[in-house]
Amino acid sequence: MEAVCRALKVFPGTAESDEKTDRELLAQLGEPTEPKKWLAASLDKTIRLQLDPPTEVRAMSALAGPEWLRTGR
Repeated sequence: MEAVCRALKVFPGTAESDEKTDRELLAQLGEPTEPKKWLAASLDKTIRLQLDPPTEVRAMSALAGPEWLRTGR
């Protein structure tokens, strides 16, 4: 997923490419149009938040929650 994020960050031309950037993925994305740039930025942010959530979100995830939620009853 990090490789996808690198490609999405480079796609609109706002970041520089390096040897870790997946050229095949960039080629599949095609020409960077305004809607594609917006979607790429949005998807990049979504994936990055899943890979490395903010401290507050991690803390909430660590909470046990109510008994009925843990047992499914």
